[in-house]
Amino acid sequence: MALREALVDELLIAEREHLGLDRWDECWSGVYVMSPPPRQPHQRAARRLADALETLSLAEVDTAVGVGDARDYRVPDVVLYRSRALDDEGLYVGTALVVVEVLSPGEEPYAKLAFYEAHAVDVVLCAPDRVELLSPGEAGPLRAVEPVEGWLVGRYVAVRLEPGRLAIATRDRSVVETVDWP
Repeated sequence: MALREALVDELLIAEREHLGLDRWDECWSGVYVMSPPPRQPHQRAARRLADALETLSLAEVDTAVGVGDARDYRVPDVVLYRSRALDDEGLYVGTALVVVEVLSPGEEPYAKLAFYEAHAVDVVLCAPDRVELLSPGEAGPLRAVEPVEGWLVGRYVAVRLEPGRLAIATRDRSVVETVDWP
């Protein structure tokens, strides 16, 4: 569970940054949100998905980049973005093509959807037993994508949950990568 405080001691923020504990912290409309590191299975799943996305060669892929700016950003598990969107410090992308949120018990990923919708980002939500793809389509609200031949096809990627595996592919499914899942 994240600790949300409107006025967080600047010394605490600086100490978290110095110790490298701020990697998953976020800022929600000026409110600093301190999050504990995800559990190891969560991190492993995110790393596998990032590796698979990188193999597709669609754009840049990172696992600890904020989407937004210094006053209002979210840190999804995996971010697919165009390199020109990355700020000079390498901390934030103004917007992303796709974000992936690996769902862990007690997590509230749906709370981030309005933010991602405002940034016109495709969102992949991955749980051990399901995968969802939400896409704004042509600059509209985020909507759940319906399966086409077993695939959820967004604006940039396609995903499909298979027994013990998660497949992620280019939109046209000409390049497909699979990862052990969960």
